[in-house]
Amino acid sequence: MRQITIPPGQRTLVYRRRFSSIPQEIEFTSSSAGGTVERVGSRWIFGRTRSEQPLAAANRVRKGYWDTFFEVFVTPLQPVVVTMQRPRMRRVWLILALVVLVAAIAIIVAAAGR
Repeated sequence: MRQITIPPGQRTLVYRRRFSSIPQEIEFTSSSAGGTVERVGSRWIFGRTRSEQPLAAANRVRKGYWDTFFEVFVTPLQPVVVTMQRPRMRRVWLILALVVLVAAIAIIVAAAGR
């Protein structure tokens, strides 16, 4: 868990993920509501995606498969303390990646044995 103190009106980076295509849910709490949460994703081929939602006491932002570079900014209307929770990765994607890796290693080992 990590806490960030943010003064009113200051746009502050609270989460950044680079070189990752694994979907995630970023959850964090704010000591008070009021302000904005800005989600900025970067899709290499399709360009940047942006969206905003109101800052609430409990916040959830989703990172999609194509958001290779991903940032979350908070701009509060009054001083707040943001508490970041550990991001949740969708386990299905992680398990699928592991299965593909094991299959690739098995193919390479089988090809090397011939």
